[in-house]
Amino acid sequence: MGLSCHPNQSNYARFRNDWNSKVKTLSSVSSDIKEPRLLLVETDNNLCQASITILKKVGFRVVTCNTGKEALNALNNRQISNPFDLVVLSHELPDIKGLGVCQELRDKSNNIPILLISNCGHESDRVLGLEIGADDYLVKPYGGRELAARCKALFRRVEKSNQRVNSKKTLSGGDISIDLEQYSVIKNGLPLKLAPKAYKLLKYLMSYPDKVHSRDEILEAVWPNNLEIDHKTIDVHIRWLREKVEDDTSVPRYIHTVRGFGYMFAYSS
Repeated sequence: MGLSCHPNQSNYARFRNDWNSKVKTLSSVSSDIKEPRLLLVETDNNLCQASITILKKVGFRVVTCNTGKEALNALNNRQISNPFDLVVLSHELPDIKGLGVCQELRDKSNNIPILLISNCGHESDRVLGLEIGADDYLVKPYGGRELAARCKALFRRVEKSNQRVNSKKTLSGGDISIDLEQYSVIKNGLPLKLAPKAYKLLKYLMSYPDKVHSRDEILEAVWPNNLEIDHKTIDVHIRWLREKVEDDTSVPRYIHTVRGFGYMFAYSS
């Protein structure tokens, strides 16, 4: 898909040799992150091992795979207790290319940060990778410090975004507000009694207003690691929640269906 470059072999050999010296001196690169979980998708074993050493030194917990199919299975595995915080994805994979993996994740509304790495360094290649959905793009050969710095920068960006959501004491949209400290919901100035799952579902949707959430995303957020819950169950809970918050469920003002994609909270006057 798209990219078809090949590495300069002499440069690539120098690149591999350079990693050894970079690893020895990496102790000067400090880490202020608490073991975020990173999925490394790379077929080159030497490069993979060097990357693991670098990334572990700056605080990442690294899980590896070497095909696109394995990457998609790992990212879609509901049995994993801790979701991945970041993906370092090589384009040069033996089955599904990195761009294909990236596009499939974005098509399913998976917004995990992706650092795409590739032998292709032309501007058009980098633009294509970013337009398909990669958050950053790194051209081989690259230095270990640059890999570490880019991964830390991507993670910090997402962490700050999550902190902004978590630091709020209330969420509001239209006539509905949630007191996050009291676990209470108010509509039109009156308390709205919700079951725990309904509360968690409403809180999740209201935390990201005007953003469409796939059923898989809702499943991970509200029913993590519960393999018995399916898409139909989510639809039923959405219907129940609408019965609580909407004045007219046939013309929803808050919880909207985006056909073929999922649901979103967006206030319609």
